[in-house]
Amino acid sequence: MLDNLKQHFVKEFPRIASGHYIHLFVLRHSQSFPVFQTDGVLNTARTQAGLSKHRDMFNRLVMFKRKQTTPERLTGRELLRALDITSQAEDAENYCAYNGENSCKQCPDCIFYGFAIGDSGAERSKVYSDSAFSLTPYETSHQSMTFNAPSEAGAMSEGGVMRHSINEQDHVIPEVTFPVVKTLRDVTYEGFIYLLGNLLRTRRYGAQESRTGTMTNHLVGIAFCDGEVFSNLRLTQALYDQLENPEQIPGCDEIRCSI
Repeated sequence: MLDNLKQHFVKEFPRIASGHYIHLFVLRHSQSFPVFQTDGVLNTARTQAGLSKHRDMFNRLVMFKRKQTTPERLTGRELLRALDITSQAEDAENYCAYNGENSCKQCPDCIFYGFAIGDSGAERSKVYSDSAFSLTPYETSHQSMTFNAPSEAGAMSEGGVMRHSINEQDHVIPEVTFPVVKTLRDVTYEGFIYLLGNLLRTRRYGAQESRTGTMTNHLVGIAFCDGEVFSNLRLTQALYDQLENPEQIPGCDEIRCSI
């Protein structure tokens, strides 16, 4: 199918924007207890529930742009190192530093995600993303969890003294969905495959990703346009209007049927 769509991709990168937009419609679906926070609390925003059917206001969880793009970019860089396209060895010819002065300025990561190195040059990102909003309200989409830090023996005491490493933190619960419109501008066919692979292969987002944060990205649609379309918030509100029972957290299959 993709071979028949090559006419929508650029054959070489234009110096100025040429109006080739590819929109990926994605449902980011939590599979564990991810944490999207700033200053120790979950990020939230007060928005209208839907567009027309549900006009009441409520708080939604927010997944900021960098919480989305950084894990996917790192997934791509991991692949580039595995294929020996780039290297983390500073003395290697294909060395490329992440977001630093020593970026190679020529690998897929630098070209598609962009870089800015003072007087040494810059490349605008060809990946457009924005903050994502939870489909369901904050009140039904998070849980406050208490955790501790036991000693090496696995107990809360060490040397006969009780440890007090107990804390509480809000987490996003499983089965919460963040609808997203991810936009690619003026990309080649090969670049599209690379960026799509990064999206589909990334599994962990947010803080404490080594312990939690597992999410699944469901690609539900692709649109080729000559401009940008609706925002993440508008997509989220439109889907909320289509839910049969918006008071409960819907499963991913129910959301797909709404689309």
